[in-house]
Amino acid sequence: LTCQVFVHAGATLTIEAGTTIMAYPDDGTESGKAPSLVVERGARIEAVGTAESPITFTSALSAVNLPARGLWGGLILLGRSTVHGYETAPF
Repeated sequence: LTCQVFVHAGATLTIEAGTTIMAYPDDGTESGKAPSLVVERGARIEAVGTAESPITFTSALSAVNLPARGLWGGLILLGRSTVHGYETAPF
C-alpha cells in the first residue's frame, strides 16, 4: 500500500489465504497520510487465512529500517456493531 485504499459500500474485497500486504509509512505527499486499508460501512471484506497460509499485513521497509511501530495506518473497519455494550455506537 502506498496510499489510503477504500473499499466502498456495495463492493467486496477478497484476500486469499497466504497473501502478504505490505505498506509504506506515508503516502509520499506533503500531507503525509498513512497508507491504510479502509473498509467502509456497507462494504465487505472476505479474508480467511489458515495457520499454514496466514494473511499478513506488514511494512514494505526492510528489517534494518523498522522502528518498533507506526509504519502504516492499518486495517480500518467502518461498520455498525455493538461497542462496549451499546447496541450501536453513541457517536
